[in-house]
Amino acid sequence: MAIGLPTSMFLMSLSSILLLVNWFFRQPLRQSWAAFRANESATVFAAIYLLHIFGSLYTSDTTFLLNDLRIKLPLLIYPVVLGSSPRLQARTYGILLWVFTASTLFASTLVIAAFFGWSWKPITDFRSFSPFISHIRFSLLICVAVFWLIDSVPKKPSLLRLLGHALALVIALISLNFLQNVMGFIILALAFFIWAMGRSTTLNRVQRRIALSAVLIGAMALTWYTYRLIPVRDSIDVAKLPVKTANGNPYIHEPQKIFTENGHHIFLYQSVDEMERAWYNRGGAPFDSLTRTGGDVRACLMRYLTSKNLPKDSLGVWSLSEFDIQSIESGRTNYRFVEGGLAQRVRTLYREYENYQWGIFDGSSVLQRYIYAKTAWNIIHQHFWFGVGTGDLQKAFEKQYQKDQTPLKKQFQLRAHNQYLSIWAAFGIFGLLLFVVAILYPFAAEGQAKSFFSVSFLLCAMISFLAEDTLETQAGVSFFIFFYGLVLWAKPKLTPPSEN
Repeated sequence: MAIGLPTSMFLMSLSSILLLVNWFFRQPLRQSWAAFRANESATVFAAIYLLHIFGSLYTSDTTFLLNDLRIKLPLLIYPVVLGSSPRLQARTYGILLWVFTASTLFASTLVIAAFFGWSWKPITDFRSFSPFISHIRFSLLICVAVFWLIDSVPKKPSLLRLLGHALALVIALISLNFLQNVMGFIILALAFFIWAMGRSTTLNRVQRRIALSAVLIGAMALTWYTYRLIPVRDSIDVAKLPVKTANGNPYIHEPQKIFTENGHHIFLYQSVDEMERAWYNRGGAPFDSLTRTGGDVRACLMRYLTSKNLPKDSLGVWSLSEFDIQSIESGRTNYRFVEGGLAQRVRTLYREYENYQWGIFDGSSVLQRYIYAKTAWNIIHQHFWFGVGTGDLQKAFEKQYQKDQTPLKKQFQLRAHNQYLSIWAAFGIFGLLLFVVAILYPFAAEGQAKSFFSVSFLLCAMISFLAEDTLETQAGVSFFIFFYGLVLWAKPKLTPPSEN
């Protein structure tokens, strides 16, 4: 599993199967079952899967039910197997985490290579940089690898050891930046804040003031940097807008349309016929064709010209470089998007906000989540106490979208993208409470609240629950249960010094 999490869905499944097979033949089942029942934290956590079985009693969609139970089966396998097995030795525990970190760094290197155009598979956008699994799931793995790289630094490291950790951290953070995962950086920031708060008790007054000043300066610098990325909208004086192009063709101005690129209005300075002729003369792709990302060439060209503050006419087209033309044909709508990373993500979020002002939600990952959450809450309102059952959640969302007359297109009508709301909608308020308790109680009972790595992982997982249905996919379930089981039931009681 340590290798498979970042690299292979097949290895994720195979690991669970082999773990279960080994458990069956390791000792008599009666003895293993007695050991599991004696492990209070493991039995409490197993209640999460039993909750899904209980929810099947009032379910009508057996196809969805069986698929959901199959995906979540590791939530039962790991507490039963690890909760009834001897704990790992400290050396084995460390090797497992180092193997996982090495595998994650290997995949991170492929992300960086894909950003620069070196990839064996087609690259459409930043999401396809992740070579093996969803970029969101992989971002969570990068966060966990970062936590281990920091936590595993010995008290008196050699210079070579420090340089190795630093290089690995740089690779991980660069790949996380290229994946444009804002949530990943939020998770890292919160984890380090909690770590700093814990360490503050060992600092004197001057050191605490220095640390606090560093945090405030960092927060102010980040705010200033983000603010600079948000473009200032051009002011429009309609009376002073030119009537004709340099070639004497009429301009079309539509100032009532507020869409912009880098603060410049898209629907000003339009001479579409002149722009089209110039585009063909530059050897561009057919005007009515699609870009490599599936967008419209004409619309992409207009937005790209606007991003460079060029008119939508022949003068604007002839001002483009060959690289610009290739960027347009590849689907890039803004010349600044070539920089990639979080800077591009911030600009994209601002554009999504502009679309929201016009009532356009499709394609906006953040704003769509608002509609997903609103739809989930409408379902919860109707099934507050016991939910709709394990297998009927998908049908409930489909019916609710129709009832709400959602503005989203069919392909964007997804589920809650919030694990807590999904659990609440499926099993009601009692199911949600049981879910949270079954995660937090074992963690506290096993004494993991003082471990930086353990706390950071749990924080990473539970924050991801706010923005994703983490436990609704094989990769998400594997990520959660592998590390949860590792730190609770496989980690040696006598932890390495770096974990203290």
